[in-house]
Amino acid sequence: MRLDDGSYYFDCNATIPMKRKAVKAFLDGEKMAFANPSSPYFAGMKSKEVLESSRANILRKLRFEGELVFTSSATEANNLVILSAAKNEKIKKIIISKIEHPSVYELRQIVKSFGKEIIEIGVDKDGVVDLEQLENAISSQSFVSILTAHNETGVIQPVGEIARICERKMALFHTDAVQGFGKIELPFGETNPNAITISSHKIGGPKGVGALAFDKKIELIPMICGGGQEKGLRSSTESIPLIFSFSCAVDLIDTYRFSKLKEIRDEMEDNLSQKFGLTIYGKNSERLPNTSFFSIRGLDGREAQRILNENKIYVGTGSACHGAGKNLPKVLTEMGFSNEEYPIRVSISSLTKKRDIEKFTDIFCSLF
Repeated sequence: MRLDDGSYYFDCNATIPMKRKAVKAFLDGEKMAFANPSSPYFAGMKSKEVLESSRANILRKLRFEGELVFTSSATEANNLVILSAAKNEKIKKIIISKIEHPSVYELRQIVKSFGKEIIEIGVDKDGVVDLEQLENAISSQSFVSILTAHNETGVIQPVGEIARICERKMALFHTDAVQGFGKIELPFGETNPNAITISSHKIGGPKGVGALAFDKKIELIPMICGGGQEKGLRSSTESIPLIFSFSCAVDLIDTYRFSKLKEIRDEMEDNLSQKFGLTIYGKNSERLPNTSFFSIRGLDGREAQRILNENKIYVGTGSACHGAGKNLPKVLTEMGFSNEEYPIRVSISSLTKKRDIEKFTDIFCSLF
């Protein structure tokens, strides 16, 4: 997308600007519902009404029957559900993939400290979780956490099938749906996960608020104690402006419009492939329509990012949460790529125009 200063932003899996209606909702929320929602007088009751209507609206958009707790971020939501499972005496085994977001993957040692077995499931060369390995690992005392779509490759995981396997084996299933929610119709089919993590700022809402939806089979153990807000699950005065704006951003989701981004993404990949030796990761899998993760023979993605930045074009080299390190992103080594050049991630949004991508392609080809 073209920013107001004339620069171009193509790192939309990291975050996107707040949508105008979400900004207005934030300001309206502060104006009409500034009071503490735990206060017993009319102003507090008004805030409580906005809080609960926002909660119900997000659950409705998720098509999820259960509860929803607001958190400060998706990272907090992931920590809450994974560490609750780790502390649950009825759960003996926690199963994750080797390509989870750091807010899940980096909890491994903490999980083990509670005496739980942790199993990491691999992926194939196309970035898809090994379902046979996963099914063989699951038992009735298992808690499974597999992301819906990968933040770097954009590969969509078979979470509907995973949910059915877990239900059949009487295991619990959580999915980090941060990258999928708002971009695709969540591919759960008739069987929902037991818990779903989502984030506001990935869909054009404000930063500083996320949520965990969960059903009655999930037993959450609070990480933050105090005044007992969020039914005792997450103490701290709820930020009504953030939550109301989050709910507004949810109302603005248009997955049909978002699906059309595939056309300009594919055109960009085709045009780059005509000039460069391009390796597109996950190309043979179902991917988010806005995401392209690729390497170019002889070009280090980190150097390309630096040069593009000097020309006011902003791209990623992988997850913003990982940063650009010395080694290839973990997802690529798990997919079997070890000798490729450092990658580039181009991710766009519904605000990205075809002419923006054409501009990117022209400048990229002229620079490299």
